[in-house]
Amino acid sequence: MKALLSSFLLLPLLSCSNDAPAPSEQPAQGAVETVVMTAQCGCTLDSVGHCGNYIEVDGAFVEIANWKELGLGNMEWCAVKGPVAVMAAGELQDGKFVASAINSGK
Repeated sequence: MKALLSSFLLLPLLSCSNDAPAPSEQPAQGAVETVVMTAQCGCTLDSVGHCGNYIEVDGAFVEIANWKELGLGNMEWCAVKGPVAVMAAGELQDGKFVASAINSGK
């Protein structure tokens, strides 16, 4: 009887598995997945020639449409004088990049 009781008490311990990630490892619902992208001030781009916030999408630099809403300055990367790696997410709309998230890389 003791052996049966011991087996019964150990059963929950043995049936647990670590297959599911811990809650801290699971992405939050509604979280935006960002990727590394290249941003640059338009004044350093031959194809643009004037200051502004641009990001590279599919090999071409396009203007970031909603930079104000994201808290970026109108010449966020002008002082850098070259490309900056940023974490960003978004999509192209009407030839501009509408970001849902961006880290300025500063």
